[in-house]
Amino acid sequence: MNYRKKDERLGESRMMNCGYMATIIAYRGRKDIDVKFEDGTIREHREYRSFTAGEISNKIKSNKARDMGTYQHHLQKRRKKPKEIVKDHKGNEYESITEMCREYGISQQVYSHRTKKLGWAMEKALETPVRRKGRIRKEEPMVDKRKKAVTDHLGNSFPSYVEMARAYNIPELTLFNRLTRGWDIKRALTQPIKGSTKDFKGKVFQNYYEMAKHHNSEVPYQTYKMRLNNGWNKKDALLKPLQERHYISHEEAAEFIKAHNDIKREDIAKMLNISETTMWNIIAKYNLQKKRA
Repeated sequence: MNYRKKDERLGESRMMNCGYMATIIAYRGRKDIDVKFEDGTIREHREYRSFTAGEISNKIKSNKARDMGTYQHHLQKRRKKPKEIVKDHKGNEYESITEMCREYGISQQVYSHRTKKLGWAMEKALETPVRRKGRIRKEEPMVDKRKKAVTDHLGNSFPSYVEMARAYNIPELTLFNRLTRGWDIKRALTQPIKGSTKDFKGKVFQNYYEMAKHHNSEVPYQTYKMRLNNGWNKKDALLKPLQERHYISHEEAAEFIKAHNDIKREDIAKMLNISETTMWNIIAKYNLQKKRA
């Protein structure tokens, strides 16, 4: 705190906007002062700039009284509002716009956007179904999940879209979203899913892990991809078990290597089914343990 300013401002008097003269009686900083009015009222913890602007008042307003006044005003305004009666294009009466929109299966926000911003007529705004994602072609109708009989691009009939999706091994939600975005039925049923994979029988799975679980395969995904890159067919890459490795301790490997000094290190690594780098690491760790012991 600047003590020079404190000495200068302490005792300073100024006329406030409320019509009373105020004097600084305590100055702890420019954001913490106490002032005393000529009628004896003391206001604590005020700012000095409020003092210079004359914004400090000697009257303390009651928040409770102010809030009660606002609440009473709100009640009076609410009582004066008449009950709203809304009619649709067919002449049916509703208590509110929300109830009318709920009857037609759309939200009030959609209805207001269509009538006020887009300038649609009431009949079009209420009767047009709400699209969810993407654009819908004019010639493509909305997907009706409640429709019972559906037909694919080959003319095969299914009791519902769910059954048709299952027949083509794609998720039901994926089919609904594709048709809602305006895809034709052939593309919606036959285009592979992003990230999906097929097994050697042609069956589609959402990911590799579901395919491996279906075939009871323990082959990791990286091993499966490496096998395919090396020219393996899908069946062998998925179902052929991994090569079993016989792991030995560092001590046993080091003793074996020392006992066969006449054999090349490459041949020893092949005999132990390990790489040369692993072999040299085993020797180094074993020697280090001996030194520490």
